[in-house]
Amino acid sequence: MKKILLLFSLVLLVGCFNSNDIKKFKKEYEALNDGPIPVNINLEYQVTYVDSDEAADFLNNDIGIILFGNPEDLQTRSVVETLFKVAFDNDLTLKYYNPSTYEDNGIDEFAEIVGALSAFLPTNDDGEKLLRTPDVYFVKDGEILGNFYGSIDEFDDEELTDEQKEELYDHYNQLAKLIK
Repeated sequence: MKKILLLFSLVLLVGCFNSNDIKKFKKEYEALNDGPIPVNINLEYQVTYVDSDEAADFLNNDIGIILFGNPEDLQTRSVVETLFKVAFDNDLTLKYYNPSTYEDNGIDEFAEIVGALSAFLPTNDDGEKLLRTPDVYFVKDGEILGNFYGSIDEFDDEELTDEQKEELYDHYNQLAKLIK
């Protein structure tokens, strides 16, 4: 009986953490809705915030989707609602990492992440790998099966049309199908 209660408590605790993360995400993103791209985050969706170590571990070992994003970045704002819908529709875990929340954005802090993503990341003039936003990776058993950087090709710092959101959904959904 104690084991059952412990397991039930653990399930509730994990659910609370995920619930708190989606509330935090909603608050961060919707707080900037007075700008050119308002977002509306559905509390039914799930997201888990990760730090740099957890992001690297996810990329090297897990299955699901990870978003490198920033609520102030217009391209990130243009994709989050669609990405959440794809993750939800495909019953996939969505992880979130905001590189700008860390004071030291130097290469050392992101060494493990950069190592896992090195084949996908561009370099600056000094040859250092750049972690950009939004950058979405689709991972299965520690293997990156696809990624999608930015928004749609025609993105012009404005809210996407329904047709553009559908195009973006199709891109994400094709990648999501690879990891199911």
